[in-house]
Amino acid sequence: MQELQDYDQPTDAEKQSSWAFYLSLSLLGPFFFLSLIFSLLSPLPILYLHQGITNRTIARRWAYSAAIIGIILCGIIKGILIAIGFGIFGALPALVIAETLERKKSPQSAIISAWGGILASLIISGIVYSQWKQIELVPYLKTTLTQSVQEMSKKVIENEKKFASGLSEEDLKKISETPEVLVEEIPGIAMSVILLLCTFPTLLLLRWNPKGMGRRLGISRDALRKWKAPEWLVWPALLCGGFLGFEYEPYSSVANNALKPILVIYFFQGMSILAYFLDSLRLRGPIRVILYSFGVLFLTPMIMSFGFFDLWFNFRDRSKNRKEGGEKNL
Repeated sequence: MQELQDYDQPTDAEKQSSWAFYLSLSLLGPFFFLSLIFSLLSPLPILYLHQGITNRTIARRWAYSAAIIGIILCGIIKGILIAIGFGIFGALPALVIAETLERKKSPQSAIISAWGGILASLIISGIVYSQWKQIELVPYLKTTLTQSVQEMSKKVIENEKKFASGLSEEDLKKISETPEVLVEEIPGIAMSVILLLCTFPTLLLLRWNPKGMGRRLGISRDALRKWKAPEWLVWPALLCGGFLGFEYEPYSSVANNALKPILVIYFFQGMSILAYFLDSLRLRGPIRVILYSFGVLFLTPMIMSFGFFDLWFNFRDRSKNRKEGGEKNL
């Protein structure tokens, strides 16, 4: 009980911290969101305010105030739609993740809760908008997305010297002529991006571990490098893969979109395996960052494969047993 009570008391550093420092963190969220480049980090400042201040009452006040400040700022700078966007993609995941962790739930539970909250908010917002405009939502979205994809592909073709694109001109022309092909992929891409939006800030917060939040929340220091996806997830992955191998519409399209966020989960399991081996080799600092970057940029399919096949091969335990066996022989 004494340990829990200590967390409710502000530390000397917090007593010296001015309101300006916390306010600057409150402004950082909308800055990330509006910058586009750092938009995946937009929930992080609110998460930090919620978990990086020892006094829980003050922490919650600043976290919720930062969410309100961010929504107001985005509304003033870019309008009501961007304000709603920050509320759904910035404030909502940060507060859901923070409050879920506060209830001693696992990080993956917090991430999935935030992911589901964002999807539910988008569905509710779409229904409200369709009722307000008196339109059919699904056909309207398909038409709007098709036109947007067509216009963007044409602009890239016209300005190919100005845009860095990984697609060939032939691919871009195909997308421009038949944008429906890409539109069918958008639900899976959107679910994957939302999952990344919920995961990256959470991982950064856990690595940062402000004010020893891991100890207070019961999260071990090696939780990230020991993390595994639930075993049952392999069955939806295999089912989706089967529908992709033997096309049977519309189930193949649904499987194609459902498989994308599943692959993201296995990618993070692969990164967890990579973190385990980097820790075993005691690699830190710039070398570790370079290896992570190289893996993300060039070895993503391999990392996903390691995450998927870890269920059967258990790479970390094999390495641990081999190491322990070598030490016994010595």
